[in-house]
Amino acid sequence: MIRTTTYRMRIILLMSLFGMLFFQRLQAQTYSEYEVKAAFLFNFGKFVDWPEKAFETPESPIIIAVVGDDPFGEVLDNIVKGRTTNGRTWQVKRYQQWRDVGECHILFVSGSERLRIREILDMVKNKPVLTVGDEIEEFCQLGGIINFSNRQSKYGFQINKVTADQKKIRISSKLLMLAKIIKPYGS
Repeated sequence: MIRTTTYRMRIILLMSLFGMLFFQRLQAQTYSEYEVKAAFLFNFGKFVDWPEKAFETPESPIIIAVVGDDPFGEVLDNIVKGRTTNGRTWQVKRYQQWRDVGECHILFVSGSERLRIREILDMVKNKPVLTVGDEIEEFCQLGGIINFSNRQSKYGFQINKVTADQKKIRISSKLLMLAKIIKPYGS
């Protein structure tokens, strides 16, 4: 009986120590804002279907373009490196000037481009490009499709489904359930 109690106490003590170590490790593993947003960008692409005309061939990669100041550094490249979605690889391209943006499937608009948002959205208005704003006020109302939001240190996003539908970009209901749905001006 004494052995059983001692054995149980040791097990409880070991489990408590393991739990404390695990909890400390979990707390130490925090992610920066742009590590979280880079992961979101990648996952947006997994929950979106583009029309066939968006890709030159069935093997064409999914291209993420970052326009303006690049807040990601190598983080975004590391997340997409070696990954495939529906048999397509991923590529990241960066553009300082919005006029230089080439073919892409996801266009991340940096906060540095706030003053040029109308021009950028007009540039891709008739193209099947998933536009993603970096906490840009009225991004979705002006015709952007997804806009990151940050309220009380909680990351979220808004989605303009009307514009996505117009561009024939199908957004999964699973992604829509996580978002705040925004309607564009004039709809």
